[in-house]
Amino acid sequence: MRMAPLVLGATSLEGCNRKREPDVHFLMKCHALPGLAALFVAATPALADVRFVGESRATPQLKQDVLVAIAGYSKARHACGTVAGVETAPLGDKYEPKTPLYRVDAPQHLYERWTADLCGNRRAFLVALWPSPKGGADYKVVEVPPGTEP
Repeated sequence: MRMAPLVLGATSLEGCNRKREPDVHFLMKCHALPGLAALFVAATPALADVRFVGESRATPQLKQDVLVAIAGYSKARHACGTVAGVETAPLGDKYEPKTPLYRVDAPQHLYERWTADLCGNRRAFLVALWPSPKGGADYKVVEVPPGTEP
């Protein structure tokens, strides 16, 4: 049985009190993300303790934020929030995922593939990064199931 990947990232809870037909994004934004916030605090790996290999366009703070998202998601989904290492690789400037769930429509976005070593298992994540209108950067993290091309 194949499950839809969990989407994590910076988001607001605006619109959660409106009455509407729930969809996957509504459920994630209004129900799952607030609940996962507590997991992120409990599963915060120190960036200095995680070995990064490869290139990334993320700043050290953004790497830490993405790492916390991956650890929190992995703890909830795979019962393992321990990230031993991460291999990162920027995808081309013109790269766009084939599957809409993985896409970001924010201006100046870019994608990277992060492969995390989680409790002895390697798991691939597609990470989207883009400048935030509020300053800093926003991101989206989606686990890419084995054998799947986003």
